[in-house]
Amino acid sequence: MSSSSSSSSSPSPQPRRPGRPTIYSPLEKKRRRKSLERKRAQSRICIREQIGRWMSLRETLNVFSHAEVAKFLLDLYDNYENRDVCKESEVKIQEADGNSTLNAEKDVPETSLIAGTERLLCENLEDESTDSSGEECTIDNEYDLSKSFSSVKHLKNVSIAEDILGITDECDDGSQGDFIETFEETTHDMTLDDTQDISHEKIHIVYERSLLQLAKKIVIPKCMYCAGEVDISVQPVSSCVHLIWKCSAGHIAFEWSSQPLVKGQTHAGDLALSAAIILSGNNFGKISQMANFMKLTFISASTFFRMQRHFIVPTIESFWCRMKQHILEELHGKEVVLMGDGCMDGPGHSAQYCVYSFMDLETKQILAIEIVDKRKTQLNSPFMEKEAFRRGLQKLLDEQLMVKEVVTDSHTQISALITKKFPCIIHSYDIWGGAKNLGNKLIEASRQKDCRRLLQWCSDIVNYFWFCCKEANSYEKFIIHI
Repeated sequence: MSSSSSSSSSPSPQPRRPGRPTIYSPLEKKRRRKSLERKRAQSRICIREQIGRWMSLRETLNVFSHAEVAKFLLDLYDNYENRDVCKESEVKIQEADGNSTLNAEKDVPETSLIAGTERLLCENLEDESTDSSGEECTIDNEYDLSKSFSSVKHLKNVSIAEDILGITDECDDGSQGDFIETFEETTHDMTLDDTQDISHEKIHIVYERSLLQLAKKIVIPKCMYCAGEVDISVQPVSSCVHLIWKCSAGHIAFEWSSQPLVKGQTHAGDLALSAAIILSGNNFGKISQMANFMKLTFISASTFFRMQRHFIVPTIESFWCRMKQHILEELHGKEVVLMGDGCMDGPGHSAQYCVYSFMDLETKQILAIEIVDKRKTQLNSPFMEKEAFRRGLQKLLDEQLMVKEVVTDSHTQISALITKKFPCIIHSYDIWGGAKNLGNKLIEASRQKDCRRLLQWCSDIVNYFWFCCKEANSYEKFIIHI
């Protein structure tokens, strides 16, 4: 009975085998994309025309992200909401010995109106207490921010350090005042402007233990909100590390970042890492694995590709266009001999892309780079090199470059293309390809029974072929040298 039930039950799913990633159908990709968009939409807030005020507040607070601006506003709102504040500007309270009117704007001490931190507290008010007109005193726990901000003219000027950190200048000693100046200077230095260049600065690897040992040497005053002890926490963000001095109640006294911000939103180290990976010819997977073995905080794949897409590739493309234009201006009016060759990303018919490069024979400078996708040649990989050659040469001719001769490998399709489309250009073959083919044919011939002595002469014959090609300027002289 048990065997029949076990045989009828559905088999357990097979574990995923290593190999190529799962290929989803277009319908499944669409469904997954919509699911991801729904998740992202849940964290989006539309503020429409208030975006200008939001960005201005972010620059004023000098914070790292939009989430920190939202946290600051929510904390400020909770700070007001937790206090019992009257909605009306005037509160009339009937005292036991007579009717006396207390004006919230005149009779309340001035210190209770500073920065909204101290408000008039309506306590121990009985429900039957009334004013001279017989109206009851209304007390509402819900605080109206609009009415509070309407009396901003009564508030004194408050610095960012006072507003965010709750640190005032009323200190017994100069320790907190010095801390405010240090905070403002450090916060200012954390953001780079267009005139600052950090490309020549050295970057160091620091262990977390050593960093905390240095951070504990900094004496931070107690929290000005709750007078609690301040502890240091470490929060890594990509390749950057943030040190946060925070009390047990969650109030942040100070925050330090190991990397400056580029234009207020991008860590300089993340951008430098992404650029170094691309410019050095490496790939993200290997460098990320190396960092993983070192336990080194590193950027994620999404951050790397975002940096590549928005910063690195546009910068490289802009620099390449300027450099190419400068080279073409120098070669304007001169006869140029071009050397061209293509490179595939895979062998045989499985190649997807072809990169074809043109170089000037005299200056050894790259003049053009053309990339062709297999989909542009009707999914036929052998045609990609011919198409890339045609596009690159046509662009150079459109730039009014005087191309006298083109040197390529012995590609039959390119030879036919030059004869048909560019008859005024001389087509020559690369000597390296000819010498390689000559050496292969000599080795093949030496395998015959009566020609085995030819094997020891192969290298000398190939070297002499190189010499004849170097000395001869035409086919007739080449035959004479041979």
